[in-house]
Amino acid sequence: MGKKTPAINSSSTADIAFLLLCYFLMT
Repeated sequence: MGKKTPAINSSSTADIAFLLLCYFLMT
């Protein structure tokens, strides 16, 4: 997570959306 690249920035946005989806499915 130390490297700052556009690829990590865009993928982290997708990861956040995926984690939110899993969170709502489990609650």
